[in-house]
Amino acid sequence: MRKLFINTFAAISLLSANVTMADYSLADPISEPLPYSVIDQGVYSVEESKKLEVITDQGTLAARYYAENPSGGTGLPIIDFNEYLVLGIYMGTQPSGGFMIEVADVREKENKVIATVNSIEPGKRCAVITSLTSPYQLVQVKIPHAPMQVVFKETNQVMECE
Repeated sequence: MRKLFINTFAAISLLSANVTMADYSLADPISEPLPYSVIDQGVYSVEESKKLEVITDQGTLAARYYAENPSGGTGLPIIDFNEYLVLGIYMGTQPSGGFMIEVADVREKENKVIATVNSIEPGKRCAVITSLTSPYQLVQVKIPHAPMQVVFKETNQVMECE
């Protein structure tokens, strides 16, 4: 009888954990995910202040890309700005390594692009390089039509180390 109770309790716990996870992943069932991919990223940007920008033309993208990659990087991608837009996210100057900034999610809701940007900082126990850094990311987003308004939703996270 005790074994049956333990197995039943474990099954109910597992089931409720799955339901909780499902509820979390469907936090906003009205929005639609948009495909996106990283064009460029690094930890030493020329941008010294925090900046979140929307790039809607090839000339601006080229200026941003070559500012971050003076030697050419992997090559400037050619973007069709009727089908895509580019997000430039810059964390600004940070006191050490271990800082990151990333586009964590992109969705369409009410004819707007909602881009979730996650800023990550190292915890107090993390071993990091003692050099100024300035993380950045350039991300291309497929959009259903152009132009579209972009809303940035920012989150902050501390990465704990042991």
